[in-house]
Amino acid sequence: MILAAIAISTLTKENGIFSKVKDAKVKNEEAEAKEKLELILNDIIIDKKTGKNNYEEKLETEGIMILDSYEENGIKYDEVIVEGWQFKLDRAVPKIVEALGKGNINEGIEIVLSQEMKEENTIAAIKIVVSYKGEIEKITCNGKKLELPGKNAQGKYELQEEVRKNATYKIMARDKEGGYKTAEIAVTKLVEDLEIRTVADMKKFRDEVNAGTTFKNRNVRLMNDINLNEGKYTKDSDGFIHFNEAAESWEPIKKFSGKFFGNGNTIYGLYCKNEGTNPILNGQGLFARLTGGEIHDLSLKDGLIYAGSYSGSFAGWAEEGSKLSRCSSNIKIQYKNDTKERHGCAIGGIVRNGKCIYCARM
Repeated sequence: MILAAIAISTLTKENGIFSKVKDAKVKNEEAEAKEKLELILNDIIIDKKTGKNNYEEKLETEGIMILDSYEENGIKYDEVIVEGWQFKLDRAVPKIVEALGKGNINEGIEIVLSQEMKEENTIAAIKIVVSYKGEIEKITCNGKKLELPGKNAQGKYELQEEVRKNATYKIMARDKEGGYKTAEIAVTKLVEDLEIRTVADMKKFRDEVNAGTTFKNRNVRLMNDINLNEGKYTKDSDGFIHFNEAAESWEPIKKFSGKFFGNGNTIYGLYCKNEGTNPILNGQGLFARLTGGEIHDLSLKDGLIYAGSYSGSFAGWAEEGSKLSRCSSNIKIQYKNDTKERHGCAIGGIVRNGKCIYCARM
């Protein structure tokens, strides 16, 4: 029994075999986390030499959370966490400056996140509510230190951060003893700049606008020529276009407030009939209405528009602040007076704007 007791003591005491094995395991885990981070930083350095600055994007892709960002003596540092281990980075190089040990997760901190879309889905307000019996020293969003308010009447910290990019945002709350808790929220519904390369892209863009997204303060770029009805029309010697039964009528883009850049490209095959969805054929054209929107460097060719009122090849109506520049069209617009509701006023080749006296009397 005495020998057994001595053996157990030898194995379990501070410098015993089990303790040494445990310490070795911990050191190995930290070394593995450090090696993983060094490989990622090496990739960033290589990309940097080719002119690509993807530091934050690379860390996010690899699941590396920036817990804190700050500046000391003119040098910008980030504290990151890799598989539970914290490291201090010199952001400019980037390189590991110091290993900070195992992260101390404080389960007593509670973080509740929600989001609200603002300004026609161009800004997302991330609402952050932090509950903790003690004092919170710092709250960050993707490493950015947020202004810390005092506790409210319920003893909670309430604040928000406005973001303009779809991404996963990681929130960290740190107590005064160095313990922390993290949470994350995915922002996916923000309207971002858009590139159009295919007819499918063009239709998707149209459908987003017609569902209520105006693309205010956003840029839409046509990257190449597209034909909305390729192989579904013929052209006479005089240039008149005949669309066959397979041709698809274009539903105009209702209210656009962004900037559409054609980049010198052409949209072919614009065909607007739409009597089933728009019996009086008002607002026919590529766009029905520009609500402060802009169109630049775009051509329209080989098309036919059946129009009632307020129609034009590019837009039927352009509100104040709307702009068109370097745009050309050979689209034929044909007034179709089949019903008493159509009176054929306000039809223009490029865009028609202005007040219709006849409409004002109705």
